[in-house]
Amino acid sequence: MKKTGIIAAFIILVVGINFPKGEASQSFGGITLLEITPRIITPNGDAMNDAAFFRFDSTLTGIPLDANIFDITGAKISGISLDSSETALRWDGKDDGGHAVPSGIYIYCITIGQKNATGTVVVAR
Repeated sequence: MKKTGIIAAFIILVVGINFPKGEASQSFGGITLLEITPRIITPNGDAMNDAAFFRFDSTLTGIPLDANIFDITGAKISGISLDSSETALRWDGKDDGGHAVPSGIYIYCITIGQKNATGTVVVAR
């Protein structure tokens, strides 16, 4: 992809569906993404804001989905895993190798069926 294509893709991802808490949720047909909280994570092990949670209105168990975190260049950093509640996805500020990512803006992309939700999460260290 040419550099202009990467920039255009970044703009589309950042401008995508990025609803702050209290605004409209995103429907994927039979399931709804209710909120992403917190939007700024500080993964330092103090049990406060150590991970971002993508909360849905019902269980995600058995639902085929694709959920990933990308850096601002569009490189895949990590998959987003199912939380123990089974109604949320969780990202802990680490890459797929288990290494802490540096401070910065990260883009999430969640796909269920033909629908996507995209937006940003900030890591502050």
